[in-house]
Amino acid sequence: MPDKLDLLVNGRPLSELKVVELKDELGKRGLSKIGNKTTLCDRMKGVLVEEAAAKAKSEQETRPTASPRKEDVVPPAANPIVAEYLAVQQAALEEARKNAGGWKQIHRKPV
Repeated sequence: MPDKLDLLVNGRPLSELKVVELKDELGKRGLSKIGNKTTLCDRMKGVLVEEAAAKAKSEQETRPTASPRKEDVVPPAANPIVAEYLAVQQAALEEARKNAGGWKQIHRKPV
């Protein structure tokens, strides 16, 4: 019966694998297939632990970094080009609102 800390190979606990299966898995990884079941299991455990550590390390390296802090973000108005653009857009919006208000008064339907 497998213990709680038994490593899995293809979804099966390492201790449940037969010698032939252990040799096959070690052969796939290019490792020695010589020895009894205990030796093969120990060799396979070492490989599985190394693979798990390498996978965890690669996942940690590929995680996105934290988003920038609020004090690191420059507000748009701090850039003179952006500030000028925003001022022009604000003026155009106010002009459009002014013109739209007059249009509503002229084109009202009679009651």
